[in-house]
Amino acid sequence: NCTFGWEVQGIYPEFSDGTDVNSVDRSLDDGSMILATGDDFGQVKIFNYPALEGIKPKTYSGHSSHVTNVRFGMGDTYLMSAGGGDLCLFQWRHFEDEDNTEEAADDPDLMEELTAADRPEGEESAPPPAEAGGGGGGGMMDMFAVEEAAGEEFMAVKPWKGAIFPPSNPPPENHDKPESWLELDWVYGYRGFDCRSNIFYNANGEIVYHAAGVGIVQDMKSKKQRYFRGHDDDIVCMDKHPEGKYFATGQLGKDPYVCVWDATETIDSNPEIRDLGIKPIAKLVCPKERGIVAVAFSGDGSKVITVGNDNDHTVTVWSVDYSTGKAAIMAKEKGHQDKVLHARVSDKNELVFCGIKVIKFASVEGKAGDKLKLKFNKGILGKKGKRQVMICVEHLPSGNTLCGCSDGSIYEFAGNSLTKVAKAHQGPVQCVSVGPKYVISGGKDGKLKFWDHSLKAVKEINITELAQAVQDSAGRKLCFFSEKSIYIKSIDATDFENDDPKRIIVGTKDDEIYEITFDGDTPSLRIVVQGHSRGAGSKKLGDWGELWGLQPSPTKNVFVSAGDDRTMRLWDIEKKSIIAVRKLEQQARSCAYSPDGKYVAVGCMDGSFCVIETATLNVVKTVKDRKEEIGEIKFSPNGALLEVGSHDNFVDLYSTNKLPGDLRRVGKCKGHSSYITHVDFSADSQYLRSTCGAYELLFWDNTGTQIKRPSSLADTEWASETCILGWAVQGIFPECSDGTDINACDKSKDGDELVTSDDFGKVNLYRYPCLEGAKCHSFGGHSSHVTNVRFSYNDRYVLSAGGADLCIFQWKHYEVRGQEDEEETDPEIEAELATQSAPKRPAPPEPEPAPAADAGGMGDMGMMDMFAVEESAGEEFMAVKPWKGAIFPPSNPPKINKKKPDDVLTLEFVHGYRGHDARNNIFYTYDGNVAFHAAGVGIVYEPATHTQKFFLGHDDDILCMAMSQDGKYAVTGQVGKKPAVIVWDVTTMEEVARHEKHKRGVVAVAISPNGKYVASVGNDDDHVMYVWEYGASKPTMDEVKTNRDKVFACEYSPSGNEVAVAGMKYVAFFKCDEGKLATKKAAKGKLGKKGKPGPFLHVQYVDDAVKLVGTVPGDLYPFMGDTLSKPISKAVKGPLQAISRAKDNSFLMIGGKDGIVQCYDTKLKKVDAPFAPVDFSSSELLGKYGLQMGGCHIRAIAIADDHKKYTVGFYTGEVVEVNHKGECKMLVQGHARGSSGKYGDWGEVWALAVHPKANIIASGGDDRTVRLWDPENRKILRLKSVKEQCRAVAFSPDGDLVAVGTKDGVIYVLNGEDLSEIERITSKKRTSEVSDIKFSPDGSHFAVGSHDNFIDIYSVGSYKKTGCCRGHSSYITHIDWTADSQKLRSNCGAYELLFWTVDGDQIKRPSSLCDEEWATATCVLGWDVQGEIEFQCSVAMHYRVYVHVHMFACVCLRVYVPWFLPHMYV
Repeated sequence: NCTFGWEVQGIYPEFSDGTDVNSVDRSLDDGSMILATGDDFGQVKIFNYPALEGIKPKTYSGHSSHVTNVRFGMGDTYLMSAGGGDLCLFQWRHFEDEDNTEEAADDPDLMEELTAADRPEGEESAPPPAEAGGGGGGGMMDMFAVEEAAGEEFMAVKPWKGAIFPPSNPPPENHDKPESWLELDWVYGYRGFDCRSNIFYNANGEIVYHAAGVGIVQDMKSKKQRYFRGHDDDIVCMDKHPEGKYFATGQLGKDPYVCVWDATETIDSNPEIRDLGIKPIAKLVCPKERGIVAVAFSGDGSKVITVGNDNDHTVTVWSVDYSTGKAAIMAKEKGHQDKVLHARVSDKNELVFCGIKVIKFASVEGKAGDKLKLKFNKGILGKKGKRQVMICVEHLPSGNTLCGCSDGSIYEFAGNSLTKVAKAHQGPVQCVSVGPKYVISGGKDGKLKFWDHSLKAVKEINITELAQAVQDSAGRKLCFFSEKSIYIKSIDATDFENDDPKRIIVGTKDDEIYEITFDGDTPSLRIVVQGHSRGAGSKKLGDWGELWGLQPSPTKNVFVSAGDDRTMRLWDIEKKSIIAVRKLEQQARSCAYSPDGKYVAVGCMDGSFCVIETATLNVVKTVKDRKEEIGEIKFSPNGALLEVGSHDNFVDLYSTNKLPGDLRRVGKCKGHSSYITHVDFSADSQYLRSTCGAYELLFWDNTGTQIKRPSSLADTEWASETCILGWAVQGIFPECSDGTDINACDKSKDGDELVTSDDFGKVNLYRYPCLEGAKCHSFGGHSSHVTNVRFSYNDRYVLSAGGADLCIFQWKHYEVRGQEDEEETDPEIEAELATQSAPKRPAPPEPEPAPAADAGGMGDMGMMDMFAVEESAGEEFMAVKPWKGAIFPPSNPPKINKKKPDDVLTLEFVHGYRGHDARNNIFYTYDGNVAFHAAGVGIVYEPATHTQKFFLGHDDDILCMAMSQDGKYAVTGQVGKKPAVIVWDVTTMEEVARHEKHKRGVVAVAISPNGKYVASVGNDDDHVMYVWEYGASKPTMDEVKTNRDKVFACEYSPSGNEVAVAGMKYVAFFKCDEGKLATKKAAKGKLGKKGKPGPFLHVQYVDDAVKLVGTVPGDLYPFMGDTLSKPISKAVKGPLQAISRAKDNSFLMIGGKDGIVQCYDTKLKKVDAPFAPVDFSSSELLGKYGLQMGGCHIRAIAIADDHKKYTVGFYTGEVVEVNHKGECKMLVQGHARGSSGKYGDWGEVWALAVHPKANIIASGGDDRTVRLWDPENRKILRLKSVKEQCRAVAFSPDGDLVAVGTKDGVIYVLNGEDLSEIERITSKKRTSEVSDIKFSPDGSHFAVGSHDNFIDIYSVGSYKKTGCCRGHSSYITHIDWTADSQKLRSNCGAYELLFWTVDGDQIKRPSSLCDEEWATATCVLGWDVQGEIEFQCSVAMHYRVYVHVHMFACVCLRVYVPWFLPHMYV
């Protein structure tokens, strides 16, 4: 079962990091020789055995979480797989495929075609993914190319876990959101590099523009900004309403939209804090247009014109009602194939747009009430003009059109004919502004030119000269321009005196905004806002221009930034302005202050760095010891050292004692396998810790020597908390993270809070320490990945840097008022609410000291010297594959078979049901079958035959389910970054419709009674509900924000004229028209004095007027309309989770935590018909019907159409059917999540074993149960409860004993037939998780591998310890015995493959065992599984086909190829 070894070398895919395969097992039939694996991607795979490198598997999906274990049953008829987080046992039928496509494909090209679908997406020709740090080297990141799409994989694959240890006295855990807030105070930046004509004065004289994903209104007098934050991606265009009150902004995105907003009116966007926003008016969604490249108001302001970034640059005319916010499409036509740059509408409502070699004029044709059409006419240039890039357009009062051109000309059109050409600028004309007296133009030459309305030149202002006169106190220029002159991109004017403007606003390509004012005729320039720019415009990949360097001063409210525009800038936080600009020779990616603030070190893209004196901005030293990007740089707290982390994978240490003189390298931290991302010093400057792109967390002393035992630094005080991997920051990664999503973090100076920045444009605020399960406040505004985030020196501010948006956001940090009184809740509800951030598998505990291992036999292979550092380190990630030196082929290796195995797995039965965090998710279909879901599978169970059918269209956990009124269609919603809502046919099990608009997950779904509409609620911050039509050829879709708090349920009324949504402190009702959303304004439930606010767990309608809501205390709340009438107190004891209505509306059934099912009539009176109450907590009832259950908490009830039976789903994973006589029958059963609310104890299933002589399976879970299963009859045989959570199980060779290992280190020996306890083994020295148990083939001993890093060997019968295998440097993962019971091999979390005698002595020469026959092949590292590692698994050995399981929720067949052969695709 070891995952490392010669015969399992091929189980790991090309991009594996070594932790991905959890389990491997080999079939028992010598004629078949199949290997099975289970991995971190929810996949089960099977291979030909032995599985050497280059082998091809077959892959099978269904699990929604990491597959923790796989085992072949007796006779190889079945394969069982255990899902860790989904708590399900999947039963696969195993047989030989008679129709093998691969055998028939002799032609290589045909073979390539037939197997293309098996190749991971993008593997054939796609380059490796970009590094999280933006550019540079870092070959280790190639390993994660496959993993980026996995979502859940990163949370299970944590190579740094072995390097984190809690302090001796950790602070109490608090997972609540912090009692403080971030308020956006200032945005340093403006989007000018690829936009134009996007700065305006509003009706109040304030300046309006956009940066990142934010619309900004800036008051020059008060030096304050206000923000419109209704966008979720980059804003790329803008226009002003003729009245100057309203503005329209368009964004990028797959389904982009335009927002219309009021720039003169401020609203209180969050009443609990001081966060003020700008009033939104309307949202104009343009599906599939990829972006809005131009937006324009009509002359009268009643219409908005949008131009999309799709292939046809679609032009849409919208009508907008500013009082109601309603918008409608009046006309829509294809615009032009070439790129469109700008559009405007004249006072006569004539549209013009321009772009690459095109200018088009359009008029709207048609009568009011009819469908309108746009008629386009191309601009006629004649002999006056030439085809070129037409950049910008504006209209004269006469109605003629002005167009700025790439050759510096301004064209004037009358109608669509060119009538006049004026040579205006040297270089392109980027913007034109038309005032009452003048036309003002600007372009690349840095000049504003004034023209009368007949295009006669009047005067000009050289902006470049004015800007050069703006200097700091030392006489240094403050305005930055990357070219010879300022490149003007936008102009607007206001404060006209005698039609002469007195204020002109100018935006530049280098993302700066200036205001020109006049003293008489003399102009002067002042800086409005500055930000970093994209740089000189190099088209070299990696030189597109981003911003990464950011660091506040340690002594005052000043900060430094450094970017790809080759500048270092100093900023004043209080004054919200720039202090100084220093040009650099290279693009910069990191910066840091010295502790006294006298120096700033700047790391550059070319591998160099420089030290700059802050008082003079003089460069005192430049050093170039590396070739690749310096992504991390930091001074030690005592100022004596400077660490420099590079994409060459090193951290260099320099002595700073001789600054401003010399810098001397005094140490080099060598050991990372990928580019350096973050480094921290200890408070005493004696130690460092560092992280890299391969998710390694390593430790060093201040000479560069690696600390091999991170546990020795568990109580070290760190001067900063910028490393994103570590004990105190375990909770910063969201559930679906892929490991590159968090870019930076920082701890507040008072040590109470932690701030992070991510790839989703968010800044997140947590309590500190931030452990798994922590909740945060999230703040948006950045439109791209937020590359850096830091607290100011006094914690009053937080600063964040947007990578591609080039903006620095300055946030005020302050405490908010105390939290409201805690609502009444329940431990299981608390666990459910925390599930979103619950870990998939806890970190191994701190090991006790163990001697270093001779991991590979130095005597056999001198080359193993190169692995010395990695092997002794033990607790860090091994990118160099330390097991390689310990695997040797047999003397006569079998013939290599690279093909996929002929064998096939078909999913036959799922033992499990998702009840722990889902509710009301069981239904009867039209033909009397029972539909529900488990893991990532929709299931239809046929009671008559005790069989299941499966819908496998999801790729992650299904969270919710609904059934159509006719019982023919189910709808299911899943978790994930881009979660799917899928409608599927319960007969054919085929997909009918799919919706993928939600974010992070879908928490509730409902189908309208007429079967036309689906309502689905997402797990985003606003819990957006989409109501969409799934059966129409042109489906409609509405969306509405429901509530910021968690939503539990949604339900349609019987007529479909209302949909109700229930959640935390919230129940609301939305009016519908036969299922279609009729209003976006909800009627919130009015509790009055009769009820308490939430949580509201479920909502169900009695009829159109009356709806019932279940509460945590067990009260049943009936609402008449939107008002609570008389509650039914304590309808159940504990949370009331399930309310089900008969289809004919004749009665209802309810159930909750007390396990009692009871009927109510429509007047809410308890009745005994058609079903008498049933109490599932009654031991008498359970014994009478032979029900072995883990609990009685009811989560779902389904009533059959004939009222003769109903089905109940339980929190603990059981599904029971009850007939009208009260007779009970178990339909489906699985492991439960367990009852502990302790973080890290969320409950998984890892233990799985096969009886050696009978078709019986044993399993153990974190629900503290051991179970025996009959796969032939698909039912449970025995269930035994123990005191501890179970993590490993094994049968003795005769099947008479079952050994069980627990998370607390306790070992049980049970009777193999009735599970009665024979022995309970405890040891004071073994308190950590038992991860593997194996009996020797002769039954005389069993070996126990634990997270204490040891393998203990016990004698069967006396149960005394007879040996101990000491030498592994990390927790034990897998163990195998030899067939003669004399030797063992083992794998650990540090990827070591070691060998032992039965007495526990290490065998130092692995080559001596190359011809050894192994009784099992569950180790995931070894010669015969070299091609299998795609994720971490367990296998039983002898044979030629392996099964291997992924976290993607798939199962694969793969063939083994020697490790020296090229890797073969999946």
